Amino acid sequence: MRNVSKTSYLFVLIIILFFLTDHCKKKLEKEETSGDETKKQISTNLSSNMERTWKRFVSAIQSDDAVEIKKLSTNCIYCTTCVTNTAKEKSSFETLEKKNFETAYDKLYSDFSYIPIDRFIREDKPIIFDSTIKSKLSGKIKYDSSWIKAADVHNQACILSKAKFKTAQKYQVYHIRISIPDDWVSLFLTEEITDYVFAFIQTEDGYKYYEFSQIP
Repeated sequence: MRNVSKTSYLFVLIIILFFLTDHCKKKLEKEETSGDETKKQISTNLSSNMERTWKRFVSAIQSDDAVEIKKLSTNCIYCTTCVTNTAKEKSSFETLEKKNFETAYDKLYSDFSYIPIDRFIREDKPIIFDSTIKSKLSGKIKYDSSWIKAADVHNQACILSKAKFKTAQKYQVYHIRISIPDDWVSLFLTEEITDYVFAFIQTEDGYKYYEFSQIP
């Protein structure tokens, strides 16, 4: 009788684990296939130049090397979450929002979000690149790559020179994504997966980090 009970218990446990694993697998698959399929490649097969840049970037972030981070970045970083990622900044934005809602959001997705690189490194990097993100940077990444016209990037001289925007030249852009959580136990316990996206653009001096976004 005791052996039967143990066998039954193990059978039930295996069934539960099977359904948990299947549930989390489907959850990940849904996340990967949502949106534009061409932008959901799960791979670490970056171009050799981009791969070298990514490794240098990860090393610089993990060692808090401000000089190296600056070398690997454009003169500003486009980052909407940086506008309100502290209590003081959030309060200031909410005050502006109450005064003029449309102006606040126009500014949020334009002037406010172009953060000078020195300020980004000093104020925003410690918030964005916390211990959890740092620990994930060397792991599995997802990415998409595309060629886009300069005018379709960000019409800001701190990212590309004004002269570049007047040409029809196209630039290769990589969006590298890290998903949290990424283990099946945590996925089962949470309703939402957050993607952290780091964008790099091709320049005459190699690929440069120029944009951070968070989804959702």
